[in-house]
Amino acid sequence: MLNVTNKDGIVNVQVSGLINEDIHLNKLSLNGAKGVVFDFANVDAINSIGVKMWIGYLGEIPQNVPTKYVNCPRVFVDQMNMVMGFKPKHIAVDSFFVPYYCDECSKVQPTLYNNGKEFDTSGKINHPQKVECPKCKVPMQMDVMEAKYFMFLKRK
Repeated sequence: MLNVTNKDGIVNVQVSGLINEDIHLNKLSLNGAKGVVFDFANVDAINSIGVKMWIGYLGEIPQNVPTKYVNCPRVFVDQMNMVMGFKPKHIAVDSFFVPYYCDECSKVQPTLYNNGKEFDTSGKINHPQKVECPKCKVPMQMDVMEAKYFMFLKRK
């Protein structure tokens, strides 16, 4: 599902649910857009048809229109790492979630990493000093293989 707003020429697109054959990207008009922000905070899953449709749609966005991804969940980060073209070079990633795991209660907590704080455009990572379990109040561990999960940041 897409929820689109336009404020002062900046098109904000909130994507939620599944990115699949039902996403209807062709109805998303960017005529006259000065910038585009895709917010993926509520994306649950992406299937192969959704990947193909997404890449096809990105080809329609003029490269001179500043475009960025925000609040990318793990399912989205995985696609950026595996599928060339899912995050073209001209699209910036402003924020994404990194899953952390609690050994005490088995809770998985997505932690938001922001450009300029936890990472930068060169691919340098500055992990939070401590991610505390909201339930147990003990330190959590990153629940991904760092070398693979952050690969998309290093692609130029």
